[in-house]
Amino acid sequence: MNFYENMFSTFIGALAGFVFSIILFYLTNKWKEKDKKKNLRKNLLKELDYDLIYLTDILSDINKVVEKIGINAPEECFIFLKYSGYQSLFLNIYFREGFLYESISSDEIKKLDEILSQMSLNTETFVNNWIFEWKQGKLGQKEIHSNIIYQKEKIESYIKTINQLKAKI
Repeated sequence: MNFYENMFSTFIGALAGFVFSIILFYLTNKWKEKDKKKNLRKNLLKELDYDLIYLTDILSDINKVVEKIGINAPEECFIFLKYSGYQSLFLNIYFREGFLYESISSDEIKKLDEILSQMSLNTETFVNNWIFEWKQGKLGQKEIHSNIIYQKEKIESYIKTINQLKAKI
């Protein structure tokens, strides 16, 4: 083998190795990304299951408050509605990574945003202040009833929305 044949074969070997390393790097990153997406999706679905249970518990407590309002028994109402325990860690990661837009529409993301803004410490404080004011006689039965029924309808719609989104994700 002469010098040029040796140089050409070395060049071809180095080029093939370089191309193979690029392909291997690309495939490895694709597999990692696919695995990451799969794990995030699995964790997101678990989080949504938790949130459904959480919302169902809040709905149960709201029904108890409605019952106490119905019989006008503020002295028997010892319920504190805790909205701030709603979980959204994996939802935020899934959104930040861009996977959420692959699964659901912009309108559905808007509904999720509404849920996240509603399930907060601010809403928790606001709703519990209504109950507290009713218990102190500062808020009438009719006003507290309409306010709590509104919250009940919101929570019911959130449960329905999350069930629909779970099916799509």
